[in-house]
Amino acid sequence: MITKPIVPLALMLLIVVGLVFVTVKTTKERNKLIIRLAIIACLFLINLRIMIPNGEVEVLHNNIDMIFVVDTTVSMEAMDYSGGLTRLDGVKNDIAYIMRKVPGAHYAVIAFNGPTKQDPESACKIKIPLTGDTNAIKASVNTLKTPESLYSQQSNITIFKEKLKSILESSKQREGHIRSVFIFTDGEQNSNKKKMESLTELKDLIDNGAVLGYGTPQGGKMQVTNYYGKKEYVQDKSSYPYKDAISKLDEDNLKQMAKDLDLDYIHMSKTSNIDSTLKDINKTSNLSDSDIEYAYKDTYYYFSIILVVLFLLELYLDRRNVL
Repeated sequence: MITKPIVPLALMLLIVVGLVFVTVKTTKERNKLIIRLAIIACLFLINLRIMIPNGEVEVLHNNIDMIFVVDTTVSMEAMDYSGGLTRLDGVKNDIAYIMRKVPGAHYAVIAFNGPTKQDPESACKIKIPLTGDTNAIKASVNTLKTPESLYSQQSNITIFKEKLKSILESSKQREGHIRSVFIFTDGEQNSNKKKMESLTELKDLIDNGAVLGYGTPQGGKMQVTNYYGKKEYVQDKSSYPYKDAISKLDEDNLKQMAKDLDLDYIHMSKTSNIDSTLKDINKTSNLSDSDIEYAYKDTYYYFSIILVVLFLLELYLDRRNVL
C-alpha cells in the first residue's frame, strides 16, 4: 500500500485539526458531532490517496534519454492549437503521446518562461532530472503553467541553454545512451535581446529529436489568470485604447533553432505530425533491461461513497429537526 497525498500531508493535518476544533466547539447534538467528525476523517483519507497493489507489471527500459524543453511563457496560452486548445495544453497532450510511442526511456523536463519580478530565478528550471519514473514526469508536465500576467516579463526563448547542456553532459556519461531532445515553443522572442542566442555548441551532444512549433501565423488571444484569480485576456498596451494582444508563431526563430541543433523543425498542428520522428528514434533504441513492479489502483472512491452517505445522514437530521 502506498499514499500519494493531493494536498501536502502537513498542511492537511493543520486543516483537519482546525476543522475538528471548530466542529467540537459548535456542534451540540451528539449524533451530528459523530457524523461531522466522520466526514472530516473521510476527507482526510480521500486526500491521502491510499493506493493498493493491483498485480505486477513488467517495466521495460531502453537506452534513450529524452529531454523535454517546454516554453511556459504567457504566449503559450494563445488558443490557436488544434481543437481550440491553448498551445500549452497541446504540448501536454503531445508529450503524453511521445511517452506512449517511445516507452521505456528515461525522461527529463525543463521549463522556461519570462522571469517574474517576485522570482527572477524562475525563468528556467529543471522540473525533473533524468528519471525512469513515468508517473513523476506525467505529474510534472500536467502541472506546468504560465506565470500570472501581472508578474510575467519579457521572454528569451534560448534561456534554457545552460540547463539543457548540464543534462546532456550528464547523459553523455551513461555509456551507450542516446540523447533525444524535444523543444516545445512558439518561437516568440520578446526580450531585450532581439536576436536569440545561438545553440550550436549543443549540437554534438544531441543524437536526435526535433524543434516543435506551436501556434499559427494568424495568432491567437491569450487568456490568463490575473492577481485576483479571474480570467482575463492579455492586453496590447502599445497604444490606447488597449486591445486584446495577439501572439503569433515565429517560424524563422524555430527554424534557426533547429538548424543550430541539427534537428528537424515540425509545426505541430496535430499530434501525428511527429510520428515519423518517433519511428526513427525507436529504430535507434535498444532494450537494456526490465523490472517487475507493482501496479496500484486508487481507493479514494470507496471513501467518496461513505462521504456521500454521511452528507445524506446530516441532511436527514437537519430536516428531521426542522419538521
